Amino acid sequence: MNGNVVDFEKKQKANSRLGKAGEHFILDREREKLQNLGVKRINKKLEHSSVIKGDGIGYDITSRDDKGKEIFIEVKATTGDFKTPFFITRNELYCSQQHPEKYRLYRLYNFDAKAKK
Repeated sequence: MNGNVVDFEKKQKANSRLGKAGEHFILDREREKLQNLGVKRINKKLEHSSVIKGDGIGYDITSRDDKGKEIFIEVKATTGDFKTPFFITRNELYCSQQHPEKYRLYRLYNFDAKAKK
């Protein structure tokens, strides 16, 4: 009987690249949204929080909704279709429970990191 050899380090690096590409895609969309809403000083309203504050805070991006209220965005990107499972960390779940009015989960599926779509 032959087993499969899985390169977990390679798989983790690929998942990390995909996740960061998804976050940048959403950052771009949020920047466009805020510009279209006429928000001044966008850099004060939009933050790549997982980079600035550290991964593990429970969300990736701080932005504003269409009423100007602060929102926390967690981005989940997969290359598979919408049925492809994705992982939610304990911190992400906790943050969503502590801030249900602010928390948003943005799901990207069939995501092509190179084409950014």
